[in-house]
Amino acid sequence: MDETITLSKIESYLRCPHSYYLDEKLKEVYLPITGFDAKRDWLKQSFKKLVPQAAAMTAKGLKGAELAAVLKYDPVKFANTRQGEWVRRFFDKGEKYCERDIAWLYPEQGWKEGQKINNACRAYYNHLLKEGVPVGDFTEKDIEFYFGGRKWTVRPGVVRYGDIAEEIRTTEITKKKVDKDWTIAPKLYAIYTPAKDPFPEGLWYRRVSLNGGNYHQPNTIIPMYAALNVVENVEKRIANGEFPPNHKNCETCRYNVLTAYNKPACKERKRKLRIMKPISQLIR
Repeated sequence: MDETITLSKIESYLRCPHSYYLDEKLKEVYLPITGFDAKRDWLKQSFKKLVPQAAAMTAKGLKGAELAAVLKYDPVKFANTRQGEWVRRFFDKGEKYCERDIAWLYPEQGWKEGQKINNACRAYYNHLLKEGVPVGDFTEKDIEFYFGGRKWTVRPGVVRYGDIAEEIRTTEITKKKVDKDWTIAPKLYAIYTPAKDPFPEGLWYRRVSLNGGNYHQPNTIIPMYAALNVVENVEKRIANGEFPPNHKNCETCRYNVLTAYNKPACKERKRKLRIMKPISQLIR
């Protein structure tokens, strides 16, 4: 077992042990990317385009109309531009995304995902006007630290507003799931130095949903030693060769696609489930 704890790998195993197994066996880069994953990444890149790099420092501390004055777009133009480019490139023209074919569940999915992109961009714009530009962005940074005698590698996936770490989701969220999320502690531990366990008062986390505009904070943060217990339990299952499929996540799984040999990438996928295919194969 690797002595370094990589949080994303533990999360992958808990979502579906068999997809974790495939992560270790297959080169995902040679498979099509699902429309769901492509849309997620497109939104990440879209949000970064909203604040021009030249205006990033000027925008710090501004909110509302003052912030809107330095942003690159108004909310309608921002949402329509990102939706329009998505539909034109990846649905109408069938372009590749980061040199990978996009696989869809059905022919109209690309257009429908485009509408979701429009809604998410509008919601993010309004959220930014309300909260301002974050003082720190940890959405794409891998951070290493030590806890419990182990080295951890964590990509927090959050932005920071002072002593608040904020994670943005484009899907519905529930208070129950946030309260039970053991990954919050490692994410906070990674971005606050020196970090303590349990975390001091005044240091907090919130999860924002752009689908509905609601947000939740956990009543208490599950401590790091409890997160370490989760990790060690997963490591025992991996060492025992336990890789059963989680059929609840099959439809949107990144392995619910065809290989270059036109075979399902996952042989353990749920029976009779629709498999995602490039648009050229869906409209034959």
